[in-house]
Amino acid sequence: AYPSVDGLSVYFHTITERKMIEAALREREGQLQLITDNMPALISYVDADERYRFVNARYTEWFGPPADLIIGRQVCEVLDAASYARVQPYLQQALQGQRATFENEYQLGDGATRIGSVTYVPHLGAGEQVLGVYVLVFDITERKQTEQQAHLLADLSALLAASLDYQVPLQQLPRLLVP
Repeated sequence: AYPSVDGLSVYFHTITERKMIEAALREREGQLQLITDNMPALISYVDADERYRFVNARYTEWFGPPADLIIGRQVCEVLDAASYARVQPYLQQALQGQRATFENEYQLGDGATRIGSVTYVPHLGAGEQVLGVYVLVFDITERKQTEQQAHLLADLSALLAASLDYQVPLQQLPRLLVP
């Protein structure tokens, strides 16, 4: 209400449109979270200060705390020190505008160790300024274990074939069985 010559003037401003836009935005955010939570990968977004701004459910499964306790924290506060030391050069590469792909071993909150195939994609704003990094991690632990077993079997097969020819002594067998 505003005073006027004739008394008091009342103006109404409708906020219906703004409320509808806010509701639509919340719905879209919910849809995005639902989609990413059901992906078979860890998905996150890290800003230019290395602070988490988004994580999906897989991320929280691996690293323990719920999303609301990860969001706003720096990467070095969420990952164990050894994992952070390994990812930090790649994160810096992405924060300088270059895509980075690598494999990394993670110590999880429950003590388990997992191996991830990691891709960092820079988020470029106006003028090619890096605003943050999109993070995608696929769990390749089982694949790596299968590869190790295949290498061991190949080595054992070669040793066995060679020992049948009496060229390689069977004494090398324990060396292959002990990693």
